[in-house]
Amino acid sequence: METRSTVPATGQEAVDSNFGGDAGSDDEHRLFALATTLSSSVQQTGATLQEMAASMQVLVTGLGDVARESRAVLRAVRDVGALSDQVREIADTSRILGLNASIEASRAGEYGRGFAVIAREIRRLAEGAREQTDVIAQNTRQMVEMLEALNGAIERVDREAEAQRAAMEALAAAMQEVSQVAIDLVAFAERVARASGGA
Repeated sequence: METRSTVPATGQEAVDSNFGGDAGSDDEHRLFALATTLSSSVQQTGATLQEMAASMQVLVTGLGDVARESRAVLRAVRDVGALSDQVREIADTSRILGLNASIEASRAGEYGRGFAVIAREIRRLAEGAREQTDVIAQNTRQMVEMLEALNGAIERVDREAEAQRAAMEALAAAMQEVSQVAIDLVAFAERVARASGGA
């Protein structure tokens, strides 16, 4: 008893196996049309992915710029905090000097009255400066905390965006390989169609 192989051959026999054997040129034309559509769709998808990867690169670059500016602002705010600490120290020193001057003025009696008024004014100004620097220092600490939190968030988003950009580039590269396969399929379908037409 004669047996036939169940493994389809390549070329025309493979097409006949998938499309019903003797269906004729319609099946070959359908194969060519489907392969062409697939190739076009894959190429469009690959182009879209490349555009998305380029957009993600722009986003990553922009986030890097924002992160640098934010760090610069953070440094400036910390500098303000350091200056407010220095002003507070000066105010404390001025207040102590004003207190000592008041003591010396009271010892001078009648001759020290005018100087005592000046010493009291120095103390008053020093205490006011100390109060204002305390407010500035508190606000500066709050700004530093907020900026540090903002910097952390920006850096996390930047890392995530970079990871997505890399993933899109990898996917675009994979789609290029699929596109090449689709192009090869179109060429094969065209050869099959020509061979069928010449048979």
